[in-house]
Amino acid sequence: MKYIIYLILFTSTLSFSETKFYINGGMNLSKFMVDESSDIDPVSKNGYQWGIIVETSLEHRLSGVYGVMYNKKGSNLEYKKSELDNEAEFSYLSIPALLKYKRKWPLFIAIGTEVGYLVEGAIKPDIGEKLSRQEFSKMDFGLKGLVGLDFYEEEVMITFEATYGLMDIEFTEVETKISNFSIAGNVSFGLATLK
Repeated sequence: MKYIIYLILFTSTLSFSETKFYINGGMNLSKFMVDESSDIDPVSKNGYQWGIIVETSLEHRLSGVYGVMYNKKGSNLEYKKSELDNEAEFSYLSIPALLKYKRKWPLFIAIGTEVGYLVEGAIKPDIGEKLSRQEFSKMDFGLKGLVGLDFYEEEVMITFEATYGLMDIEFTEVETKISNFSIAGNVSFGLATLK
């Protein structure tokens, strides 16, 4: 929760000289990251994301990008010493905070962080009891970077995003983190520009 408070304090200091609002939606491809010594062999799993993105102009070529996202992530889990498979599904309320740099239209890049709060989570085993949200860490935190393209005078953006988890989600005794790759579309809506 403290990460969300820090993020709110940070964004409140931004200069709102020009602000755009976007509806975001896209596809996730996520995977657990575990130590090689573990008997778990994670496999990528499809998910999705949607939410609201806000972009605020800071300097001539710099802007702040942040928002509120619903992220569906997970991983298929295969075991090296067993034929059993598990399916992991996690839903996060995520808040990205990125610094965007744009030198030449239409290409831009952005780097920053993403904080996530676990809304729903479950491990569905082939055999045995299902593990629920209470078994996992409620928070996730990671580094985020993206490359994107602007179209129609920045009214539409297509982004290719990567997130590298830094927090243990406390799935097993072995440290487990989540990595995620996304392809998303962003469309400016009603409150398009505030000055």
